[in-house]
Amino acid sequence: MKLKNAALSYNELCNKKYEIIVAKKGKRHNIDLSFNINQFYHLVGVQHLKDINLNYRDKSIFFKDVLNDKINMKKMVQSLFLCDFKLTLTK
Repeated sequence: MKLKNAALSYNELCNKKYEIIVAKKGKRHNIDLSFNINQFYHLVGVQHLKDINLNYRDKSIFFKDVLNDKINMKKMVQSLFLCDFKLTLTK
């Protein structure tokens, strides 16, 4: 359930643009942030789970599969590589 909760939270960030303006000593810098469903695959580190079949050519399908309960943590914890990068999803 943690993986789906992370996807639901991430989904709220998608399709929005966040502009952060930082200024110091008269210099202004703009930082633009955007979130894309294709990035979720990499943010949760799925590319490191090389011993289970989660090889998605289209990364947005992985995101949709998580939201539709086709992929969950039960599948991911089967990987021996899971501990290598300490997957931590909160909620």
